Amino acid sequence: MEEGAYLQAADGEGVVGVFGFPAPDPEHAQKAARVVLEMIKNSRERGEDKEKVAASWDIRAGISSGAIIAGALQETRRPLLLASGEPIDLARRFCALNRFYGSRALMDTATFDRVSETVVARPIDFVSGLNSHDRLEVYEPLWLAAEAGPERVAQRDSFWSGVVLYREKRWAEAYTEFQKARGSDEEDDPPLEFYLRRLEPLILQLTQWPVE
Repeated sequence: MEEGAYLQAADGEGVVGVFGFPAPDPEHAQKAARVVLEMIKNSRERGEDKEKVAASWDIRAGISSGAIIAGALQETRRPLLLASGEPIDLARRFCALNRFYGSRALMDTATFDRVSETVVARPIDFVSGLNSHDRLEVYEPLWLAAEAGPERVAQRDSFWSGVVLYREKRWAEAYTEFQKARGSDEEDDPPLEFYLRRLEPLILQLTQWPVE
């Protein structure tokens, strides 16, 4: 809320914040991504502090940009919002998809296009939208661009190349690029491991049945 978000929901399923309301904000996507990355950073720091392990909490966030129907509740102590629309439903869906890929946060292409200059992100996959006929590409925000050094950007670029090669069914080349995307031994990267697990049986087939 300090970044200008309106609280739309806070219950057992999670917290929903809406940025860019009531007045349009050209930086609403950047603010949302910045808040999510800060929450993930705080979560990691809590998990690394052995004295606070019991109090650590996990983050699974979804960010989607687009038009919604919204109205603020005036007679409340806090600025609550009644809202509905595809971006809210997609953000909830992305939260659930994080568990499948092992990511902490996912965002749609509309959000990625708005934050690509200020946030280092990588493509994860194409997923079905609210309509089963829709195909949406989702991205994982990793770091603020100002805080990501050359090594991290290079790792992101290798992961990106690996995804492209995987989609082109160039398994061996994709595997090589994903290996380049590895960080230090202490860094946990579930989405990277997700793709490596997908590739291992395909690489095994290539070694057993070489193409002449």
